[in-house]
Amino acid sequence: MKSISLLLSASIFINRLCFPTQGFITISLRSHNPHHQLRVPFSHHGFQLGVMSDESSAASAESVPSSFSTSGEMKSFRTNNRVKDVERLNKFINSTLIACAIAGIFSLLYHIDASIPHHGVNTLQDEVTRIPLEAWDSYENVLNKSPIATKAATSAIVYTIGDIISQRTEGVSVGNIDRGRVTRSLLAGLIGHGPLSHYWYNFLDGIFNNVLHITEWWAFMPKVAIDQTCWGPFWNNTYILLLGLMRLESFKNIWGDMKRSTIPLIVTGLKLWIPAHCITYGFIPVENRLPWVDAVEIVWVTILASQAASASVEREDDSDIGAEKMKS
Repeated sequence: MKSISLLLSASIFINRLCFPTQGFITISLRSHNPHHQLRVPFSHHGFQLGVMSDESSAASAESVPSSFSTSGEMKSFRTNNRVKDVERLNKFINSTLIACAIAGIFSLLYHIDASIPHHGVNTLQDEVTRIPLEAWDSYENVLNKSPIATKAATSAIVYTIGDIISQRTEGVSVGNIDRGRVTRSLLAGLIGHGPLSHYWYNFLDGIFNNVLHITEWWAFMPKVAIDQTCWGPFWNNTYILLLGLMRLESFKNIWGDMKRSTIPLIVTGLKLWIPAHCITYGFIPVENRLPWVDAVEIVWVTILASQAASASVEREDDSDIGAEKMKS
């Protein structure tokens, strides 16, 4: 009996930390004595553990507040508290992850700054001006050594930030941010956007410079047109495909999401990417285009992630409506 009580005490204590509720756990036991019940009343203020007889158990049940006089009300109370506690736990986890990411960025900047010798820099203004330039120089050094891996990591960070912003603009609280969705966007940027963008920009420049031999100042205009008619729709649908595969959805559902989102994304993309790509192809060297594109991409990922999520919700709503019609 004591070992069972000790084991149950530990279990309830762990449960209390994560999902504090109020009510009773009753376990029927048989010993050498008449029938006993192991009844555990616990609440937000702690819990008690002991062995009660049927009579004492009934007396203890009378101590439950009147608001829990019915099992339905008690169940509803427990459910609401579990939801609140899960949300608080998620808020703590999400806030901790965001804080760790911010701390990691500052730590990286500090180590970049500490690794470079300085001479005669004393003022705060000099520090603020110098650190971004040194960070950019360090990024370019890494970019030259490992261009694909660096661009993949850059896109992963951008797509993570973009998806978090997207969820926040949709009205999702910090505690309810979908970490699975954020992770899927991160992976889409890592294995998709970064490497594919690297090859796309080099391919397009190679066509204009080495095949068509068009290097005049106005060459950026056909590049923007080709980018928006070829690369833009291709990547938008690739993003939706990757998300669907990571959610283990059927190709039929993924294809439906693509059809729902392709035209709206093209129309929205024209408003954002035409002016952005005039700078991309007109002024920025090919090796530095992805960082610039990724800076704009934060805004685009916010739109893209929201559109992908809404397409999935629309599909589910259509499925529910179809199921209801079949029933009727």
